[in-house]
Amino acid sequence: MDKEKELVYLESLDGSEFEKLCARILERLGYGEVEDVQDVADEGRDLIARSEKETIVVECKHYLKGTVGRPVVQKLHSAVMTEKAARGMLITSGKFSKGAVDKSKEVHPPIELIDLPILIDMADRAGIRIVVGDMPIPISTFCVSPVEAIKEKFLKHVSTRIRSAPNPLNSLFTFRPEKLNLRPAFLIAYDLHEDFSTTVGTIHSIHINNEKILFDGDSGEPVDDCVASFVLQGTLGELPASTIIPCPVERAEYRVDMETLKRQARQYIIEEHTEWVSYYGRKTSRRYTVRCQPGQRSIFIRDMRQVYIPEWLAKAHALKSVYKLSFFENPLELLIIETDIFNCKTCNKEIKKHGLLCNSCGAITHTPSFFGRKHGFSCKVCKKTICCDCAYRVTRWFFFVNVICEACADNLARQKGKPKRKLTLKGG
Repeated sequence: MDKEKELVYLESLDGSEFEKLCARILERLGYGEVEDVQDVADEGRDLIARSEKETIVVECKHYLKGTVGRPVVQKLHSAVMTEKAARGMLITSGKFSKGAVDKSKEVHPPIELIDLPILIDMADRAGIRIVVGDMPIPISTFCVSPVEAIKEKFLKHVSTRIRSAPNPLNSLFTFRPEKLNLRPAFLIAYDLHEDFSTTVGTIHSIHINNEKILFDGDSGEPVDDCVASFVLQGTLGELPASTIIPCPVERAEYRVDMETLKRQARQYIIEEHTEWVSYYGRKTSRRYTVRCQPGQRSIFIRDMRQVYIPEWLAKAHALKSVYKLSFFENPLELLIIETDIFNCKTCNKEIKKHGLLCNSCGAITHTPSFFGRKHGFSCKVCKKTICCDCAYRVTRWFFFVNVICEACADNLARQKGKPKRKLTLKGG
């Protein structure tokens, strides 16, 4: 996401958000530090941009499909004179009347007029893409890797929990994607700045820039924290060509409109950052507790876009065994949501720590324990990892039993005439 332009849907902004957008554009383009002037009375100015070279008084008018007239230019010019600024700037999401254009050319200090086409160009140079009306916007997608890259991430994930000998895991596993589900989501980036004060001073502050959250495009609910934090480690891009993805691709539908989602996102942000804060009075040791809840005006939605979160369904084949899994990916690793690869093939119970991969049939089982489960073994002769179904037994001194693989059992049968005996389990 960081390499892409931020996306702003102009029609979703209110007047205050439009002012914040203009301030961000001016700062990024080098107009200096931009102050949001929050006067109770309308003095014909919204922002003041101060740099080492000059001071600019800025008025912002969010008039989609509207026209800014001559009186607004006159009022801004008065504000420029009062502030003793070098010039004024009038920014609108609409257009200017002929009277406004003529007046801007007459006055001194000068008034620069910025209409929608100029604003779109300025935003583009500032790394922000402004979307108006039904402009087509391709939906970006989080990380989708080639199959070989996914297999490497899969092997990296399972190798920490599964041991295989003498063959390494990568020589036994083949990996086959079955389906790619593109889950619709909204990616929202926001700023939140607010100080909470009482008679003793500031008791709590929230200053957050460019925080990102994901919402489900079907339900409108926040995406699971684990999934969201995982996929947000990657960047957004275009979906690879169908020839690169060797399985069916299914796109779910968006069922939440942006206005509804924006309201829900604001409420979520407020709830996430609301805290109970305790403090002591100035002249007394009495302890007070207050609820610090951010206000709507403190939240600025700086980027809001539709994205797809790819969810893979795949099968991993190891010799005669097949394992199913569903997972998300980022550029470095997999987040496996559901799989049977960590279920013992003998008892079907979860392998919580480490398991063995049978180099004869591909079954993954629990490692052997002295008093516990005996579902997987290392051949006493060649150290090959095997499951109980592929294991054979050799008795020593009429009492001790060694577990060996079929190849070693065949060798003993040929060399010493000992018959092959399958291992039988007396208990789980």
